[in-house]
Amino acid sequence: MSAMKIITIVNWVLMSIYGAFPIYAIINANPYNDAGGKEQALAINIVGLFLLLILIVLNTLSYDWTKIVALVLEILLLLLMRYIITH
Repeated sequence: MSAMKIITIVNWVLMSIYGAFPIYAIINANPYNDAGGKEQALAINIVGLFLLLILIVLNTLSYDWTKIVALVLEILLLLLMRYIITH
């Protein structure tokens, strides 16, 4: 198995993990939140879905460097989410 094939498979696995967070947040939106908090949460969810769309496009392009960039971005986003959840 080539290295790029492994990177592509790891990309799709990490994208599915990352994609679960904004989708879960949209499904479980708290309607009893204050006005500012609800709008901020919606904006963060939209940005999360936009980033997921960018990662999907980067991973489906045929260039090798885009798959590597997508992998680096996925790792950084997951580390950022871990930091936000733990602090």
